Amino acid sequence: MLERDTPEELPSDKLELKLFRKSPLGTRIDENCLSPLTTREILYQKRSQAKRMIKEKEELRSLANKSYTMEYSASPLRTVHMPFIKVSYKKNKKKNLDVNSSNSEVDEYLPTDDESHLFPEFCEVFWTRLDCVGWKPESSQQLSMVVVQNKVFLIGGISRSIIGDVNVFIPAYKRWEKIQTIGVESEPRFGHSTVEYKQKIYLFGGGTDFNAVHKLRECLNGVKVLNTENFEISNLKCSGSYITTRKQHCCAIVGKHMFIHGGMNQKNNLLDDASILNLEKSHWKLLSIKGLGPGYCGFHTAVTILHPSQKPASSIYKLPNLKKNQETHTGIYIFGGINRERKATNNLFLLKIGTKQLTWITPETKGTPPSPRFQHSMSYNEKLDILVIFGGRVDIVNTQHYTCFNDVFILRIQDWTWITIKVLGNVPTPRSGHASVSYGTKIYVFGGVGTSAYCSSNLYVLELNQKTARHLIEDEERRKAKELEVETMRTKRVEFQQEERKKGGFRNSE
Repeated sequence: MLERDTPEELPSDKLELKLFRKSPLGTRIDENCLSPLTTREILYQKRSQAKRMIKEKEELRSLANKSYTMEYSASPLRTVHMPFIKVSYKKNKKKNLDVNSSNSEVDEYLPTDDESHLFPEFCEVFWTRLDCVGWKPESSQQLSMVVVQNKVFLIGGISRSIIGDVNVFIPAYKRWEKIQTIGVESEPRFGHSTVEYKQKIYLFGGGTDFNAVHKLRECLNGVKVLNTENFEISNLKCSGSYITTRKQHCCAIVGKHMFIHGGMNQKNNLLDDASILNLEKSHWKLLSIKGLGPGYCGFHTAVTILHPSQKPASSIYKLPNLKKNQETHTGIYIFGGINRERKATNNLFLLKIGTKQLTWITPETKGTPPSPRFQHSMSYNEKLDILVIFGGRVDIVNTQHYTCFNDVFILRIQDWTWITIKVLGNVPTPRSGHASVSYGTKIYVFGGVGTSAYCSSNLYVLELNQKTARHLIEDEERRKAKELEVETMRTKRVEFQQEERKKGGFRNSE
């Protein structure tokens, strides 16, 4: 448990900042912040709080000196709030804690713009290219990423060859680690899906090696389970309906049910079926869904969105009841992909869940939606209640060429509004086939391929929190202004030296 520092222990000026970093609170903040900017912001906010509280104490003492008969309990200033960071015992026990994560006690303490519970209609987002420490995995496409206990797992993909590696990124330390798994061997795969359930990762489907005899690339329909505690991989023996081998499908999880839809078989024919896997019973069930859905579709994306009060959901068929008059747009959202005519789409579908009869609906959105695309990424940021779509590609009609995107689109879930965005910072190159995850108020993006080559193995972070993004933008503007100032001074120095040489040459000629 973090200690509550008294005002006297907090810094009162910049010279005491280094001393404060050594205190219990300062050390914890300094260790877990991803950037010096965040550290300074928190430390200076603490300093301001200390000054404010010390002033309140002085006012109390002043009032007491003026009238000893005055009852202390009658003073409106009798309550002095000590600065402290909310933290639970269980959270404090966890290692690799990141203050920018959704589980961060510091993030819970700081006031944010999203406390209004409605994301603004115009927003600024900021891209950062992370300078990771040490080794980085090889860049690839059609890979998967999933967050488990403040760690980002990266699995599979295709590059120079099909990849079967399991790699982990630790945001708190900005470091990649290559995992040596035990147990059964997991086939190298791409175009697969991964979900997290009870701190285990479930891998389904994907494409694998090329079969020279049948002249096609094999697809998988088995389920592998990765234990994130000991990194053991095991096969999940399933019963129930037969599930066709597939790749490039979409996948989401609701409670104990893993939902899959569509994709392509090993002959590259599109599929239109939907199934769920009960992860407790290892039982597949083919779904019959009411309404008009995506149909035959591949390279599309899916995410589950639940109201916070529905988080204990254990089944796709039953959700905890919401309070009266509480509006919600919960369910499984599916966007984009290619249809039966092999054309990219920008269709948005919502699978309404929580009843025995699942139903497709088409949300009536406002604003400007993304253009048609596939092989994009889509993430739900639970903290801000927004859907974030990045990148993707579209094929140029009657040619072998295609165009990749690096644009960002945000859908505000509360009223289904596409937000107007100003994108700043170190924007990633246009790409498709990449992977993304939501972590805290950020979106992490890795891999992908452009129109002519694979993208770099750099990890990009999109900051969505408006207050933090504004600080990053201001820092970037100051940095550019400083660079311009230095360049201007350098130019003036060179011009001055040239003038001096001319004057010296003129005097010598005389």
